Amino acid sequence: MDGGGGTQPEPKPNRVKIGLSLSSSGDLPDSGLPAATNRIRMKPISNSSQWKRLLCAAFLSAGLVAGTASDGLEEGSEEPLPPATTAFKPGDLVFTDSGAALRKYDKATSETSTVSSGGMLIEPFAIAIAPDGTFYVTDPGCFSVIAVNPRTGVSRMLPRGKGLGVPYGITVTRQNEIYVANGQSVVKVDPVTGATTKASRGRLIRYPLGVASAPNGDLYVADAAGLVARIDHDTGFEKGITRGHALVTPVGITMAGADALYVSDFNTTRIVRVNPQTGAQTVVASGGYLTTPLGLALRGSNELLVADPDAFDFAGGIIRVDLSRGTQAPVTSGNGRFVNARGVAVVPVWLSRASFNKLPTRVEP
Repeated sequence: MDGGGGTQPEPKPNRVKIGLSLSSSGDLPDSGLPAATNRIRMKPISNSSQWKRLLCAAFLSAGLVAGTASDGLEEGSEEPLPPATTAFKPGDLVFTDSGAALRKYDKATSETSTVSSGGMLIEPFAIAIAPDGTFYVTDPGCFSVIAVNPRTGVSRMLPRGKGLGVPYGITVTRQNEIYVANGQSVVKVDPVTGATTKASRGRLIRYPLGVASAPNGDLYVADAAGLVARIDHDTGFEKGITRGHALVTPVGITMAGADALYVSDFNTTRIVRVNPQTGAQTVVASGGYLTTPLGLALRGSNELLVADPDAFDFAGGIIRVDLSRGTQAPVTSGNGRFVNARGVAVVPVWLSRASFNKLPTRVEP
């Protein structure tokens, strides 16, 4: 489906809000967020996911968070996962599926396959690819960050630091530092101990849901109060870049060089380009296939991939936005066990087979 622009449908009302709950009821309790954000709900989860959530809570309370291995198979499936050293190519997509899985979209064949399912994955949200090739996934359903080995599909829960909160957005810097936006603050997460450190010292950022990193380590934050801000890597100083106008409830954010940020606004079904120096805003896509745009990833200089869990009549999927023309095209949509997409990452050119080969091929007992 990774085709050209084509005829685009009329915008549909955004009837479902999902994936950003901060309580077991699915609400954002006493958060002070805009009223629209408080309508967010999770899609119903299966009994097995509910069981895993309870098990996860027990693990967390007992401190048993060293990790759980996926069996490399989808529940009810007889097909093993493909070996990641040959399966992943630059330009392929890796995206989170709230059906407790991490999926891959092959750019060459247009096929969708499973990277990892089960294990500690319950309701995965955002994804970031580390310099060593590890996939780091936030999972609000388990209140944790999950590391997924792309060679084996094995998922490992990072120890949960006290300040992690409910993780949503995630980025891994070139310096291999992990940062998570948890709806209250942006925190740095130690990949070994899970210890958290607040990334900023100001009070400007109130409801961060998305985070992206610059080459120098500075962080750019999508704040659900209609704000895009920057956190200085060295000082922790917060600086507002832009607020309001086309942005009502920003969620996803990604960086395109030094001159552009792209931000998804799920409440207005827009993708907005923001100049990080001037704060100037430009709406690059609105309506069309976009229904609840969340995760964003760039592929090359002209393609923006959008994870939208409610697109295609609520089947969910990935949408490609041509940044030069503003047109939209479907890439892949939900079917079968693929429930809905939330976060998306593009396998980068620098992620060579050699970097994957540094990862273990089996889990030590």
